[in-house]
Amino acid sequence: MIEMAQFHNIKFLKDVEGLSQRQIATKLRISQNTVSKYLKKNTAPTIVLRKKLVRN
Repeated sequence: MIEMAQFHNIKFLKDVEGLSQRQIATKLRISQNTVSKYLKKNTAPTIVLRKKLVRN
């Protein structure tokens, strides 16, 4: 998962600077799939608490 600041950076580069997903991925050194995934979301990622697995 990426940090909240990087999420906002992706949105900024797309909306304000008009960069393509490929250009954003190259500039931030992350996957194009990651860029695409976070551009589709409207809210920044939050910390997810994982449930503890209980084995019987």
